[in-house]
Amino acid sequence: MEGGTPRKHRSLEDRIRIYDGTKDLRSRGKTYPQIAAELGISLDEVGYWLRANPPHVQRYIPDLTPRPELAYLVGAYLGDGRTAGPNDKKVRFHVADAAFAKILNELTAAILRTQPRKVTVDSGFLSVVYDSAALYDYLQQPVGNLVPLVEAFPEKFLQGFFDAEGYASPSLNHRRRLFLGIVVGAANTNQGYLERIGLLLTSLGIEWRFRTTHKAGEPMTIRGRTFIRKNEVRHIIIFTKDSLQRYHERIGFSIPEKMAKLSDMIAVSTSMSRAEGYDWFVSHYESRNRRWYRQ
Repeated sequence: MEGGTPRKHRSLEDRIRIYDGTKDLRSRGKTYPQIAAELGISLDEVGYWLRANPPHVQRYIPDLTPRPELAYLVGAYLGDGRTAGPNDKKVRFHVADAAFAKILNELTAAILRTQPRKVTVDSGFLSVVYDSAALYDYLQQPVGNLVPLVEAFPEKFLQGFFDAEGYASPSLNHRRRLFLGIVVGAANTNQGYLERIGLLLTSLGIEWRFRTTHKAGEPMTIRGRTFIRKNEVRHIIIFTKDSLQRYHERIGFSIPEKMAKLSDMIAVSTSMSRAEGYDWFVSHYESRNRRWYRQ
């Protein structure tokens, strides 16, 4: 909805045609019903376009050539993409990590063949927004339509998804002061997405399992805000030493903080005893809001 008037999404060429047409016909004394009939629009739209500023003339022509960068963006969009629906065809990401916002902003701009836009703040999150119907329609396709791209570049697709939804955490026994291992996981409410992720991980020789943490209807707190889940939250979990090593080498994270923590934990688990690993980890990392951060 723009200016209080609901309208379907139109191409840039269509918006320019309607804008110029309403102005011209009105200047020639045509009534609202006559303008609406001649241009094939509603009376409400006639009023909107007579009040509106000229349409923004920048037009993005996205490069949708199958390649690793596009596979990464598709994975990230499945995890953190946002949409207001087909009447507002903007590609949107709302994320908490500044490095991730920068990656998404530069990558989206490159695919749209334009300069990166300013990252804004929306409800406490960093917001990356581009108005491109072509890229929106591409990213909104059923996942099955994107299988050729995903299977051609599975590591980059998975990296995008795990950057958006994933985490790497230690398994610690504080009472006995032991570093027990590492858990890499990704959470989502879409079972179909997680099943697709599982198939790709298996194809790369990475073992995994599902874990459900929140049932539908249960309260859930994220970054200090509590709300009731509409759908159950499931995690895809990687936990065996060989699979973690393979994930680290073949996929990893492009977000520096996440990748550095995973690398540190891999080193701890492969070069130290459990007691030594515990002492090293808690002396280099601190827990804040149930997350571990490098001191």
